[in-house]
Amino acid sequence: MKKILVIISLLIAALLLLGLAISCAEKAVEKKEPVILRLTIPTPPGDKLTVNAEKLGQRLSERTNGAYQIKVYPGEQLVKVPESLDAVRTGVVEMTSIGLGIFVGLDPGLAEIPLFYNNVRANAAACKPSIELYNQILKGKLNQVGLAAYTTGGQEMISNKPIKTLADWKGLLVGATNPECAALSSSLGGSPVVIMWTDCYSNLEKGVVDAVMTSTQWTIISKLSDVSKYVTRFYATPTFNTYTINLDAFNKMPKDVQDILIEEAWKASDEMSAIHISLDKEDKATLEKLGMEVYDLPKAERDKWVAAVKPYVDEKITSLGDFGKKVREIAEKANKDNP
Repeated sequence: MKKILVIISLLIAALLLLGLAISCAEKAVEKKEPVILRLTIPTPPGDKLTVNAEKLGQRLSERTNGAYQIKVYPGEQLVKVPESLDAVRTGVVEMTSIGLGIFVGLDPGLAEIPLFYNNVRANAAACKPSIELYNQILKGKLNQVGLAAYTTGGQEMISNKPIKTLADWKGLLVGATNPECAALSSSLGGSPVVIMWTDCYSNLEKGVVDAVMTSTQWTIISKLSDVSKYVTRFYATPTFNTYTINLDAFNKMPKDVQDILIEEAWKASDEMSAIHISLDKEDKATLEKLGMEVYDLPKAERDKWVAAVKPYVDEKITSLGDFGKKVREIAEKANKDNP
């Protein structure tokens, strides 16, 4: 009888241990289930910006031992460009990397102010001090956090005829990808036509516009050299792309993971800014190899263009109150440090 009781006790203990082991194993499996952050980006697979986002995801995964992972969806696979920020706001996706300047009514003048920065270096230098201003908009209006920002170079004039003086702007139909580009065109004597930056090629090809305002990188990537011949470089409007994340998703993260994500987003952003600083010279050679005539606007002529657009810029900055003062302070310091 005692042997039977011992055997039964041992069986019960074994079952309890087995149950405990199974329970621990299940919990271990649960702990290993990663949090997936879906990131939408409009650039195609293999593009520098897309690869940059993928590297950000790899580093986040490594530093969190796979607990947090970013899955990148390039080329409008999940979300169309105009809906990008709203998709992050509502949680359709958790993250994006995109320029705020293309969203009418969202950015009250921080991004892409006409002729506001001297060059790409000044544009890049303004990224870090600008992110807090971005977050006033992003957190307050769009339920998301700006993690970091980077320059993608300035927008320039891509046209079907040479543009070298103010007089050349008269009557020019200019495809403007945002209100700031439209204001620049109007101030210089052109007639702006608001278009999406993804439609630059088709609008030039069909003759809807005589010129477009876009980056030299996009000119190369989208082969605008097939439908236009001239490039006028004068750092027309700066650009800021921003890594953002849904505010609710961000708040669910442990503080150490939040810090890692911000740190890695800045690392990725600094890498992109450095790439576009180096591309400022390389793009000219590439465009010329593609058969385009590249004209770097002389400082004396650029000063005339700056003076022509100044009334619009001053009015814009003044209308923003303290926000505008901070924007100007950032730009003035960046320009002073990068003449």
